[in-house]
Amino acid sequence: MTIFMKKKLLFVIPNLGSGGAEKSLISLLSNIDYDKYEVDMFLFRKEGMFLSQIPEKVNAVLCNPDFRFFDGPAGKAFVHFLLKGRLDILLARKRYAGEFRKNSPYDPLKVWQCMSKCFSPLKKEYDVSIGYLEGFANYFALDMVRAKKYIAYVHTDYSKNDFPEQSDKVYFPKFDKIVTVSENCLNALAEIFPEERDKFTVVENISSKKNIMALAESEDVDLKKDCSLALLTIGRFCWEKALDTAIDTCVELVGRGVDFKWYHVGDGGPVKAKILKYCKDKHMSDRFIMLGEKSNPYPYIKACDIYVQPSKVEGKSIAIDEAMLLEKPILVSNFPTAKDQITDGVTGIITEHDPVALADKIVEMSNDSELCRRLSENLKEHTGNEEEIEKFYALIND
Repeated sequence: MTIFMKKKLLFVIPNLGSGGAEKSLISLLSNIDYDKYEVDMFLFRKEGMFLSQIPEKVNAVLCNPDFRFFDGPAGKAFVHFLLKGRLDILLARKRYAGEFRKNSPYDPLKVWQCMSKCFSPLKKEYDVSIGYLEGFANYFALDMVRAKKYIAYVHTDYSKNDFPEQSDKVYFPKFDKIVTVSENCLNALAEIFPEERDKFTVVENISSKKNIMALAESEDVDLKKDCSLALLTIGRFCWEKALDTAIDTCVELVGRGVDFKWYHVGDGGPVKAKILKYCKDKHMSDRFIMLGEKSNPYPYIKACDIYVQPSKVEGKSIAIDEAMLLEKPILVSNFPTAKDQITDGVTGIITEHDPVALADKIVEMSNDSELCRRLSENLKEHTGNEEEIEKFYALIND
């Protein structure tokens, strides 16, 4: 009699906040066959709006409570680690803060050397250790986990982000496979790391049309109670999402007399305070409406007239995929991977990353109901990609 042993998988990600990678992980976990796989998750911080969406069959959600002190205010970190008698971590915390203050270029290897003092290697051994986000999650998955196979994820266009290559040149050779989310992202990685080309593979973010449409119907949202045109953008407050360009486009639309509201769903990110101030300075707070995080953004996508993604950079945008599944007219800027998702004039409109160009297309689309109807009709063929889970299985079973 053969006894079937489940493969033990560990996924590592910093937290489950409102990011594309975090949502992608929840979607992947929702599609895994738990009769065949035992799944654990490690979070640097056990927080984020997607915590409640972790499938019940995930075996364990692990974290290190010390990290919130290490990564928090210096005074609380000093007291916490002093009481624990961990002077080694206190010294690492001091160096950690210094890495962010000094004028020399940010060095993720030195930052990780400090951070890693706060963590201990996990006792459990896994068949596969998976870092599900570029940077420290990947480094933890390799340095702090005993496993038979190691997999790293890169969710964005590496060539268009400010990633110090020297750190990944140290770590990438140690991984068995490196996953990204689109062919353009893979090509960018292969250009920068040609010696690792054979390790790179594409597994797209998984989207289920049936699930998303059901969630979109679960709540009534009215975005047009005091305007005739409702626009929507989803994304964190980071430079890649170009929310400043969206605000400048609002200024352009106001100047043209367009009766609109532009809604933004999302929170977190390094430039939130700057975007809030920029919106106020441009007097667009009554036009660019920031709704914050939404664990279920789909009723908002369903309620908008046009979904707009003004990004400078995307890997493979989950929000765009979801707008496609909900058959919305879509307008995107011409970021490098835009054509991986949108066929211009067929499944959406691609225009220049410029407030005037974006405003031109918004006005054109709002005035051309036949164009929007045709774009939506063409998206009826977009039915999701749950079959991507088979690529993931092939990856971990190879």
